[in-house]
Amino acid sequence: MTPAELEYRPLRAPRASGSALIEPTAAEAVALLHGRSPIIDAPAVEISGLSLPTLAKQARRELIQLARDYTFAYRAPFDLPGEAAPIVMAGHQPGLFHPGVWFKNFLLHSVASAAGATPINLIVDNDIVASPAIAVPEVDASGNWNQDRVSFDHSSPPIAWEERTILDRDTFRQFGAAAAEAIRPLVDEPLIESYWPRVLTATESNDNIGRAFAQARHQLEADWGLRTLEIPLSQAYGTESFLRFALRLWHDAPSFRAIYNSAIDEYRQLHKIRSANHPAPHLAQEGELIETPLWIWTKADPRRRGLFVAVTSSGIRLTDRGSFDQKIPGDIDGAISALRELQSEVRLRPRALLTTMYARLILSDLFLHGIGGAKYDQVTDLIIARYFGVTPPQIVAATATVHLPIARTRTDVEQLARIARLMRDLRFNPDRHLGDGNLPEEITQLVDEKERWLLDDQPAQLAQRHRALEGINLALQPYVAPQRAALEQELAQNKREARNDAIAFSREYPFCLFPEKSLRTLLLDLSAAAP
Repeated sequence: MTPAELEYRPLRAPRASGSALIEPTAAEAVALLHGRSPIIDAPAVEISGLSLPTLAKQARRELIQLARDYTFAYRAPFDLPGEAAPIVMAGHQPGLFHPGVWFKNFLLHSVASAAGATPINLIVDNDIVASPAIAVPEVDASGNWNQDRVSFDHSSPPIAWEERTILDRDTFRQFGAAAAEAIRPLVDEPLIESYWPRVLTATESNDNIGRAFAQARHQLEADWGLRTLEIPLSQAYGTESFLRFALRLWHDAPSFRAIYNSAIDEYRQLHKIRSANHPAPHLAQEGELIETPLWIWTKADPRRRGLFVAVTSSGIRLTDRGSFDQKIPGDIDGAISALRELQSEVRLRPRALLTTMYARLILSDLFLHGIGGAKYDQVTDLIIARYFGVTPPQIVAATATVHLPIARTRTDVEQLARIARLMRDLRFNPDRHLGDGNLPEEITQLVDEKERWLLDDQPAQLAQRHRALEGINLALQPYVAPQRAALEQELAQNKREARNDAIAFSREYPFCLFPEKSLRTLLLDLSAAAP
């Protein structure tokens, strides 16, 4: 493919609260699953000793069993489709995300139910914990809006959710009451009141914050009628199947790196992106060492580092170019055995593009993405098509916009534009704003002189005319100063209100701040109506 063949997807979150984006539609997604031509019908593709169909079948059996064991350990079991059923996946970090992200879980249940598919949500616990706090809106006595920060734990060095445990149990235990108190002036019966006790119960058997968040949320979904499996990425991507997949990329690191970097370049060219980190950094090469799209960290040093490999005559060298440097055998069985032994101390986790590449190529028949992931996965499409020689499965982009139920009227955005136009006209056409009454003679003379210059369009006079008009407009400014002052005051007030709007009507507030009953009804209705 060339950049011109990449599809520019102008995906935007809906502006109106209570609305959703699903592209292609849920009905079309169900039709795709019913009429799918599985990628596992590509027997010519070989992955570390196994054909692609064989590896996919093995990986899916592992995935479903692991997801069943994980899910049914904390919520009641339910019946699943047979082994031949397609798999629909979604995924996100386990944090306290906004309702638009949560909508994907509801759509996952709805689409899978309509298609007779197995729904699995991937808890992306290899991502970094951005902050141990949430933003809560508040209004002061003057009517100005701000955001308070309510912490659920102490800060820590940047580590993955998989490794993040509770540091301050008092802060964590009191977070539910603190968040409820902060939001209660604006929202009655916030979900945090029923959600947080479930989180605390989950921490009695596991002090991993992300898993506690996810399990409590998933239990709520069960109470609301959703029937989906969940699994942490750390489990789904710690299997023999994923190790085989990674070995294929390591053995072929130079070729894979070239295709990976080329796909990123084409995406940047299409979207006119200059950032070296968007949608993902290039894979680097330093001598014989080639960077791979995986993170590595250890229990002793849980900071994520890039994983580099070098294929030698005696095996494969894995290194972070620092404290970790390990040789594994060159043969597949020996390499897998060695990697399994490493797993007790060493974490090998995929980066974002490889996460969805493996999920779409091996684990599932349809993947539900948010807007950002749907855009970036065009890069994944190119890599799958060029490196593996198969057509990548389609994705669905889905999100919803839900605002907190706040009694506030949104400021008219057109008002700001109108004021800006008037202020510009005062600068360049002050004569239009002098009124119709008797004007002092000096003003009349300036206005008449401007009219004469405007009628003179001789090319030789253009530069002189421009200077003359600038001088006249400047000379007239004192006579429109009161109007400008009034507009500036109006503009300042409108900017304050626009800032207040941005805080009050943000779609980024975590789901636990919303009223439980109305949020449940909305997300169920939006997803149930979709197919």
